Amino acid sequence: MRLAFPALAAVTLAGCGTISQKFSEAASQMPGVGLPADAPERTEERAAFPAVHDIPAPRNTATLTAIERAEAERELLQARSEQQGISAAIRAGAEDPRDVKEKQEKEKAEAERAEREKALRAKRRKAQASQ
Repeated sequence: MRLAFPALAAVTLAGCGTISQKFSEAASQMPGVGLPADAPERTEERAAFPAVHDIPAPRNTATLTAIERAEAERELLQARSEQQGISAAIRAGAEDPRDVKEKQEKEKAEAERAEREKALRAKRRKAQASQ
């Protein structure tokens, strides 16, 4: 009885192997299965794997000096404190300072555009009056 189950499993698996070989041959002829008819042929040589263990060439740039590093750290700290101030102002219910600045810049640009249009109209009136 103990040998019956392994023997049955071996016969069943052997049958699956021959069926799958026959099925793969038949299935490759079916439409929609396998490679399309217009697929390019495979190349004879296999593609090379990327060189995983190659060490890259040494960098040609120098590291930051102590002064440059201190300047970069100062700029980062300044940006962080600015962001913290903005978030604290927003949490307190104030308008976002970035939005206020953007609004002021838009108003300034609009005023400059209106001034240019006004000067252009005055120039046109003057040209028409002289004709």
